[in-house]
Amino acid sequence: MKYFLSSLCIGLMAVFMFQFNIFASVDVTSSLEDGIIKYLAPEGSNVKKGDPLVKFDSTIAKNELVIKKLELAETIKKLNDNTLDHQRTSKLAKSKAVSKAEAENDYFNYHISRIEVEKLKYEIGNKKSHLSHYIIKAPADCQVEKTIVTVNSGTGVGDKILTIKFT
Repeated sequence: MKYFLSSLCIGLMAVFMFQFNIFASVDVTSSLEDGIIKYLAPEGSNVKKGDPLVKFDSTIAKNELVIKKLELAETIKKLNDNTLDHQRTSKLAKSKAVSKAEAENDYFNYHISRIEVEKLKYEIGNKKSHLSHYIIKAPADCQVEKTIVTVNSGTGVGDKILTIKFT
């Protein structure tokens, strides 16, 4: 007889499926479609709650984070330029030295840049929190019974990667 339980258990709590049987063994499944770099706890080892068990390849995710940070730096520069343009044309529009349309265009560009900066900051925060999903930690004190996936091979969401037994 088997029971299923969803458990939140990685850094910022990634969801993993645990399958319990009457012997209290648990099949840990992947929530990522990436390759396992290494098992951090070998078969037969006893681990404490929170100890790292598996590390996935996070190279692509880290590169995506770097790209987003570069995009943010460029967008902040654009925001600074648009802020100066908006301030300049606002003053000039009052004295009718520039058209109202030009002042409004600079106003909209300024606000669009502000929104782009906030969007990128949000995306960077999401990517940073997602990096914690690349290490699976023990949900409780347990023993690693069996590693299922070969190191440096890919996994899909839901693939069994190891079996643990609660101690």
